[in-house]
Amino acid sequence: MASTFLSLPSVSPSAALSVQNKCKDTMKSGTSFQSSFFGKDKQTLFMKTKSHGLSEAFKADTSELKLNLGVGVNRTEELQPYVLKVVGKAENLMLERGENKEYLPIEGLAAFNKAIAELLFGVDNPVIHEQRLCNHKNIFNDARVPWYEYKYYDPKTVGLDFDGMIEDIKAASEGSFVLLHVCAYNPRGINPTPQQWEKIADVI
Repeated sequence: MASTFLSLPSVSPSAALSVQNKCKDTMKSGTSFQSSFFGKDKQTLFMKTKSHGLSEAFKADTSELKLNLGVGVNRTEELQPYVLKVVGKAENLMLERGENKEYLPIEGLAAFNKAIAELLFGVDNPVIHEQRLCNHKNIFNDARVPWYEYKYYDPKTVGLDFDGMIEDIKAASEGSFVLLHVCAYNPRGINPTPQQWEKIADVI
């Protein structure tokens, strides 16, 4: 299951756990992360804002201590996006070849998938020749593991059908396992709140 807390690999496990518990207590109490964890004397490090205005709020914040944890991009010391040289070369190649920027199919670029598989397993690996590489739905099917989808997306609200999700998980038979997509990597881009994640964990 996805964690709703920061990962701190550079500190001891006990210190990381302490930070995690502090964050969890903060979320339960409803107080701001900035005031309870960093102290009220610090400049604003955490802003309560609507999700669609988060990037704008970050840009408007004048604090020298601010960190943007909303989007995973490489940045310069001036907080500007850093474009890797290899990316620039790839873009130039695409322009030279006259390639467009059409969306890829859900499985991704077939040539890339093939190259990655050969890199990971080796060109002559039976896994490749027997076409045993696939997404997790097909893995379950090929292994004859029965599965069904739980409710998630509600088209009426264009949001999470949380009650339906909980209802379906509760109805799962004894010994079932539940596959959860972490925040930002689920198919619809709609994520449970930290409180909903706790409820999901309790039910499971």
